[in-house]
Amino acid sequence: MVHAERAVLADDLAGLTDMGWAQQSLCCAWTVAEVVAHLTAGASNSRFRWLLSVIRVCFDFDRRNARQLCAHRGANPAETPRLTSKANQENNIGEATPARPPR
Repeated sequence: MVHAERAVLADDLAGLTDMGWAQQSLCCAWTVAEVVAHLTAGASNSRFRWLLSVIRVCFDFDRRNARQLCAHRGANPAETPRLTSKANQENNIGEATPARPPR
């Protein structure tokens, strides 16, 4: 289900112009590009890595989000999803995990 939703999101974003990427989002002071970077950054971290990143900033979530945006934003808005997709592929994130049979 998550893979299907990511594919739908990617399709929705594919047609955005530079102006669309720079558009103010409904998330406070973030643009569409920054929201996408935030969403995809979360998908590229394991729970353990997420916890470490929060500890490193003394549980200052705004500071953590700012760091994640810098790491996951492209040179231009349209590059953000491509960079994230590449990182996810390198980390084998997004691949289906076989379900365990019931006991």
